[in-house]
Amino acid sequence: MEDGNINILNLGGRSGLWYTFNDRTQGASQAPIGVSALNPMRGASLWAIETTGAGFTTWGAGIGFTLNQGGAMVSPYDASAFQGVRFFGRSAKGPALITIQIPTTQTDPRGGLCGNDCYHNFAVQRSFTPEWSDFVIYFSDFEQDLKVTTTSIDRAHLYAVEFLTQPKAPFDVWVDDVAFIKKD
Repeated sequence: MEDGNINILNLGGRSGLWYTFNDRTQGASQAPIGVSALNPMRGASLWAIETTGAGFTTWGAGIGFTLNQGGAMVSPYDASAFQGVRFFGRSAKGPALITIQIPTTQTDPRGGLCGNDCYHNFAVQRSFTPEWSDFVIYFSDFEQDLKVTTTSIDRAHLYAVEFLTQPKAPFDVWVDDVAFIKKD
């Protein structure tokens, strides 16, 4: 985020943008995605992605970024060379349970594989606090809910990485320095 825009760092064949999403609850609000200045700095980092809002009652709201986007076209990204993701996160409004989810060709309608079971993304939950925390999550930690039968994430076909808030609670979520973890 140090370049001050919503583009991800073009590295390792990745190109994409940060975005917001929500359950569209009538009367709810979510601020547009933006890069916010850190005060105080976190190490050498001066900027992070932030989303704020309130009033979502169905499944919540979140932020995410695409991994392989050219213009309006989003294609799968091959992350099979990696073990998982690492990032820093915090919740400025107090402790918050955040769902980290990864849409893949198995779970996203763009992949053409999920039929009636779309949007059951591979996910894990982590507690964000007002202080920055360093999170390391391995792909083997991501699971789907019990409604679907896919057993493991297809790392060769990822669309995005997303951070989802819980419904009914106001939120102010920050994410910084997201990176893939290399295989040993």
